[in-house]
Amino acid sequence: MYRRERNGPPGDCGGPHGYAGLLEVLFDPDDPEHEDTVAWVDSIKGGTFHPEEFDPAKVKFVSPARRFKKCFE
Repeated sequence: MYRRERNGPPGDCGGPHGYAGLLEVLFDPDDPEHEDTVAWVDSIKGGTFHPEEFDPAKVKFVSPARRFKKCFE
């Protein structure tokens, strides 16, 4: 339905709250889950993940009307 921005949130990170938690782990090298989380998200993204470079304006919906219908009707 839309082209994912490479540095955008992973699709299966648990919504806004899950993404916030993911970012906390990614930006804390002392977190015990840091290394595994970095490896996981990099594998999903197909390369190094740079969330600070995400620009929501670059996300383009192929069919906004179809997406709206799927989500709200």
